[in-house]
Formats: sequence, structure tokens, C-alpha cells
Amino acid sequence: MSAPAISRRAVPVVALGTVSRLEFSLRATALMLLAVSAGGGAVTTALIGAGAVLPTVLMGPAVARVADRYGARGAALCGTVTNIVLYAVLIPVALGARSAWVYWAFSIGFGVARPFVDNAVNILIVETSRAGAIERTNGVLSTGQSLGGIAGPALAGTLFAWLRVSPLFAAIVFAVIALACVLCTAGATRPERTQAREVESSWRLLRANRMTLALSISGCLSNVFAGCYSAVIPLYLLKIVQMPPQVYGANSSIVSVGVVLANAAYLLVVARVPSWRIAAFAGALSGMAMIAMSTTRAVPLLLVCTGVYGIGLGGWNSGTSSALLRSARGPGLHGITTLYRSIVFAGAPLGSGLGALLGSLGPGWGVLVAGAGTAACAVVLATMAGGEAGA
Repeated sequence: MSAPAISRRAVPVVALGTVSRLEFSLRATALMLLAVSAGGGAVTTALIGAGAVLPTVLMGPAVARVADRYGARGAALCGTVTNIVLYAVLIPVALGARSAWVYWAFSIGFGVARPFVDNAVNILIVETSRAGAIERTNGVLSTGQSLGGIAGPALAGTLFAWLRVSPLFAAIVFAVIALACVLCTAGATRPERTQAREVESSWRLLRANRMTLALSISGCLSNVFAGCYSAVIPLYLLKIVQMPPQVYGANSSIVSVGVVLANAAYLLVVARVPSWRIAAFAGALSGMAMIAMSTTRAVPLLLVCTGVYGIGLGGWNSGTSSALLRSARGPGLHGITTLYRSIVFAGAPLGSGLGALLGSLGPGWGVLVAGAGTAACAVVLATMAGGEAGA
């Protein structure tokens, strides 16, 4: 049995998600480079990173209200226009900026706009896709976003070496393209007047849906351990293993390649295997890869483990996001989708703190705990989701 092809109405949404991820990754790298060139240190760069993530945790209810009132297309329009306005202000500021803190302020502004676009893309995937093609459409979207995540940092670094503000000019071009994609989604479902009997809190709807509850709990915990891994793996590879910097750079790229391969494989099997099962298997795979990393200092084996980790990460992301979109269909789509992202994203800052603690005890221990925890998250998802009727 082959999965249905994505609908023509969903094509602009996939394009929006891809271009938005490219713009985000380019902008995030550019802000870090600009901050460091202006004298910023570790605290500044950490705050810039937090500014890009924390608003997603906090803005869920606001995004859901905008989507309920103006539709997901309206929410996406709000986010993309805000990005364009911020770039128009940031570019002249960056030309004369002497303080790194100005980039932290702008990172918060962009961070506030980000969940409007990201959540809208998830909602629009459901609204513009045929019922049987949600997983396949989301798989294509995940592949495009992965490629955007690979191209963005490389493009930012290349442009920055040529002219320090040129990445911002490229980013505003991509933001305008994203706006054009939003305007092309006019055929998407418009918000309907909510019936009184359907008015329930997003929390209540999420708790009542076993699948979304399983995805939220396992996703938050997974991000805790992903944040831990991200915090300790540079210390482990550069200080303990003493991996050469150029090899470390290649090691980081291998993760992205693994994610793309996983997304391609996901498209091949999604018609035959439920998305949550794919996610559970992939989570266990990435967890075992991290555990293996913590037990060796052989660089070739570490590179192989990194590739396996990237494959597991890609399968987890595609599987959980697709399972969420399918299970959240119907009344409460806006609220459940945005609340889910708030819950899941909240895990990353906690993971960074856990990584800092374990890193002081030994980076290898941090990698081991991150791997064991990630594998445990796969077990949590399989246990909870496996009891869902028809799963």
C-alpha cells in the first residue's frame, strides 16, 4: 500500500515550513556571529539562544487565540510580517552596533514571532492535507526543514565572511519569500465559530487524548536529554576524546545528514507503520547510539555512532510530529498543537541545566545519562501510545 500524494493545497505550506526553517537557522547563526564580533561572550550567546526558544514555551496560548480568531494563515501572516519589520530595523542597527546585547534584544523579538509561524505550519498541514496523506506531507515538510537547517548556518558563515551584515540581507529575502508562501495558502480552511459544547481548555483536551498526552510527556523528557547531550557532547569530544576541530565540524554535519536520511526512510515506511511506532524505534536507536558514544574514544566509531544518532533523531522528530498532527485533528487542533510545542520546548532549558551539572562530574557521564534517558523516553512513548485504541 502506497501513501497518498500530498495535495496541491499543501505545497505552499511545505514551502513555507522549509523557507522559514532556512531563514531561522541563517538568522540564528548570524546573530551569534554578530554578537561575538561585537565582543559578546558565553553569557551573551547563551541568552541569545534562550531568546530564540523560550518564547515558544510561553507564547502557546497567545498563538492559539490568534489562530482561533484569524485562522492559522492569519497567525503565519502575523509572524512573517513581524520578522520582516524586525529585519528592517535590525540591519541599520547592526551597521553601527558596538554592543553585543542589542542582538539579544532582537533575538527575543524574533523568538516571539517564531511560534506564530511554526505552529501555523503544523496546523495548516492538517487543514490542507487529505486525511490519508498527513504523515506523508509532514515527512516531506520535515525533509525540507532538515535541508534548510543544514543550508542556513553554512550560508550565514559564508556571507558573514564577505560582509558582516550580509546574512541579514539574505534573511530578509527569505522572510519575504515566506510571506509569499503564506499569501498562497488562501485556500486553507478558515476558522469556524466554536460551538459552546466544544469549548474546553487545551489542557483538558490534551489529557483526554491518550496519544497526544503520550507524545507530550515523552517529547518533553526527550528534549531534556537532548539538551543535556548538546551541552556535554562538545566537552566530551574536544576535551576528553581530543577530537581535532576539523573532525568535530564534520561530526556535527553527520548528524544533519543522518536526519535527512531518516526523513527519506520515513516516507518509504509511513504507509505501513504507525508514526508513533517509528518514533519509538528511532528514539531507542538514538539512545543506544549515545550510550555507545560514552563508552569509546575511537574517532571512527564515534563518527558512526553520530550518524546513527542523527538517523534516530530524524525518525523521532518526523514520527512524533506526524502522530501529533493526526491525533490532534478536529476540535481543539489549534490549542493542542500550540500547547504541545510549549510543553516539548520547555524540556530543552532543563536539559541544559542537567548537562551543566553532569558536565562538572564528567562529560562522558553526561552523554551516558542522555542516552539512557532518550531510550527510556522511547519506552514511555511505546507504553503509553500502545494502549491507544486502534494504535
